[in-house]
Amino acid sequence: MKSTTKKPILTQGQRKTIQKLRELFENEVFIKELTSILSKPKKSKLLFSFAQKYGLELEFGSPFLDYLTENKLPNENTPDPYFLDICKIIDEAEELLNPEDGHPIYKPLPDKKLQLELYPIHIAISPRATKRDVLDFINKKWDYIRYSLDMYGELLRTNMKKNEKSIGQNKEKLKIK
Repeated sequence: MKSTTKKPILTQGQRKTIQKLRELFENEVFIKELTSILSKPKKSKLLFSFAQKYGLELEFGSPFLDYLTENKLPNENTPDPYFLDICKIIDEAEELLNPEDGHPIYKPLPDKKLQLELYPIHIAISPRATKRDVLDFINKKWDYIRYSLDMYGELLRTNMKKNEKSIGQNKEKLKIK
């Protein structure tokens, strides 16, 4: 019986990242440096410098961190290849204005808050990305981008209606024509 699990459509950036990781983990110098760092008791700063040196992402869900914790490389069958891409969709308004438990609360200045309300969704682009990578990413991720934008569009329209109503009430109170 055939599996009905839908294989994710990879972007060019995801394929590039998978290839870069394979090449790095076949490099003897890279493996020797990594092994040396992993054998030390205090390794977080060293790992960060190492990841920075090789242009690797060292955050929760990144393929490099997954390798360190699970000792396996991601491949084209990785169920959620989001972190493999050289482009990312970031809901900055949600991340900054509604942080997860344990994260510091960000109090933006009024101009930054307005910017986050008007432009809540950002596309982060790695310096390794080409124009074709970015266009391919947007093309393949457009449904998700549109969905995210529509969520905020509805919120913005609701806020505008509330503001219009408030302005109308204030005009009446001040007897402004």
